[in-house]
Amino acid sequence: MSTPQTDPPIIPLLLSPADAGRLLGVTADTLADWRAKGYGPAYVRVGEGIRGRVRYPAEGVREWAEGLQRHRSTAEYDAHPPRPRAAEPRQLDLRAMVMGQGAGI
Repeated sequence: MSTPQTDPPIIPLLLSPADAGRLLGVTADTLADWRAKGYGPAYVRVGEGIRGRVRYPAEGVREWAEGLQRHRSTAEYDAHPPRPRAAEPRQLDLRAMVMGQGAGI
């Protein structure tokens, strides 16, 4: 007996800053500081403009963390370029995405 095939979710798993921070081993405040400095994993704002809630696509958090270089000493760290910067935030139109009209993220 075969299992029915299901469509992939329209909206990727979006993490709150607290949940993304737990995965990365930092606080939500650290993520907010990183966002202000243009550093850290890509994020989106869900809702209207600057008042929208910050969310982190789970796949983006994973990709950002994998892009970090591992160093054995501070001297080795100084020899490498800085960590990747954050991507620009994007506004999600969840209504259009649910109706099949949005591109998603």
